[in-house]
Amino acid sequence: MVTTTAANPAGNPTNIRDGLIIAAFLVAAVIAYFIFSAAPQTPPDQFVHPEVPGMMPELDMVPPDLPQDYSGLVASGNQFMDKGQYHTAMICYTRALAMDSSSPDVRVDLGACQHALGMVDSAIVQFNRALVLEPDHAVAHFNLGIAYLSQNEREKTIQNWEKYLELAPGSPMADTVRGFINMLKQQVN
Repeated sequence: MVTTTAANPAGNPTNIRDGLIIAAFLVAAVIAYFIFSAAPQTPPDQFVHPEVPGMMPELDMVPPDLPQDYSGLVASGNQFMDKGQYHTAMICYTRALAMDSSSPDVRVDLGACQHALGMVDSAIVQFNRALVLEPDHAVAHFNLGIAYLSQNEREKTIQNWEKYLELAPGSPMADTVRGFINMLKQQVN
């Protein structure tokens, strides 16, 4: 998943860090898609959900000294997310959104954390909520495409990635996304 400008105080979505994050997540999503689409499907009742306490050590270890203010929670969420501590980042973003639910960027970051933890349905809800707040949020469309790809929803993936390209045609990942869209379209036909 890609983080938003909430994780990038400079507000420059075309910087190298964002491009590398987009590239890494896109490549990982496509590899996972092909691995899981070729593998036999596990019935849903056999999945182990990562949000179950005891399944992942970080779930039981939420720092007691998290900030109490909105800005501090968002900044902490960004730091935890950058370190790959998605559950703690998710807690920070959830607490921040309880104080002010108007930021599509924080919703996208929360969704990215949820997706990283395997909570794809919850991530999709957050990306869609971000799009209600800001329908032309390019990163929300990009991440929604990744989430749908992980659910083998090719048409929805293509739709969201095409919207992403419409909104950010000159992004560092535009050509890569176009290539993946073409590949998915060939599979659909």
